[in-house]
Amino acid sequence: MEGFSGIVGHQRSLKTLKRALVSGHLSQAYLFYGPRGVGKATCALAWGQILLCREGSGCGRCPSCLKTGRGSHPDFLLVSPQGSQISIASIRELKKWLSFSPLEGLRRVVILDEAEKLGREAANALLKILEEPPEGTHFVLVAPREEDLLPTIVSRCQRLYFGPLSPQETEKVLLRRGLSPEEARFAAGLALGSPGEALRFIDEGGLTSIKETFSSFMKLGQGSPMAVFRLVQRIGTDRDKIITFLKAWALLLREHQLKGPTPFVREALSQINKAILALERAANPRLTLEALLLRLSRL
Repeated sequence: MEGFSGIVGHQRSLKTLKRALVSGHLSQAYLFYGPRGVGKATCALAWGQILLCREGSGCGRCPSCLKTGRGSHPDFLLVSPQGSQISIASIRELKKWLSFSPLEGLRRVVILDEAEKLGREAANALLKILEEPPEGTHFVLVAPREEDLLPTIVSRCQRLYFGPLSPQETEKVLLRRGLSPEEARFAAGLALGSPGEALRFIDEGGLTSIKETFSSFMKLGQGSPMAVFRLVQRIGTDRDKIITFLKAWALLLREHQLKGPTPFVREALSQINKAILALERAANPRLTLEALLLRLSRL
């Protein structure tokens, strides 16, 4: 990675950081917050590389940048959950690390990834550190929401929001990760601006499952009610998963519509949109899916 040059999106927040670097008015603590999978941690690591770079730019070539990229820089520390929490033991180790002077420069960088998982004791211990941060040390906390952290911790941070990416930006990230153009375009349409969530979905076999279930979905009118229940069983009862599948089917139906609209496709799109809206309003996931598929099987 070469500083922010490889970052896709988030230009407003990145410009704020660049201006701070040029002016020399750097905050000692930042909170990068926003939806999961949009690249907050990636931006935090790039910011850490820039702050420690001998060229001051995150050049990606100097010894400092290379060490930061490998996670071996002595003035760089990444704190992340061990299990379900960031424990008090991790914060005590951080405090011990901070008791020493920087080894290779005038700055140190600490990134707390998934900071929302700070245990209560750990959060209070971190607060004490942030109240009197060591000179030349810069903290970056990464979390989905401000509300997930103690208000007293948030008040000591400069807050920067990292929102969902556009479909085009998401597709660009997915192409860089090795997806085919067709897979990247399709996954970007489902990702809601979160490349990380799209990649997780793909790693779990989501695209394959969508294509297989869509094939069964398109044959509903030729089958029996048992075909509906088999399809429901295949998808499961998780609300978010059902919504993802329905949105994916809608994307595939629109592609079919371009080839030549049919009464089934038009009605299926209408019914799917109604089902998604109902699910987002807390309707029962399984009953909503069953009702949708039974209606469509009678067309």
